[in-house]
Amino acid sequence: MKDTVITARQKKIELRIILVCYALANLFNVWGILRFHTSWKEIFTAQLWVLAVAGFMYALVWVVRLIWWIIRYLAKRPRN
Repeated sequence: MKDTVITARQKKIELRIILVCYALANLFNVWGILRFHTSWKEIFTAQLWVLAVAGFMYALVWVVRLIWWIIRYLAKRPRN
């Protein structure tokens, strides 16, 4: 099997994407607290849900990136 190398640049990009998803999920949590006038302790107690939402957002980003890679591959492929 062929070995693959993940460069430091790729790792940084993935880390930034994950952190942005986590930050957005936390902002959604804050919006929910403000919108429904709940206790601020939910910032800490809802972290499992925040992680789940962040994971879902990261999966959506991967789907979009996969579609983008497929479109680029099909566009670059030589036509007969």
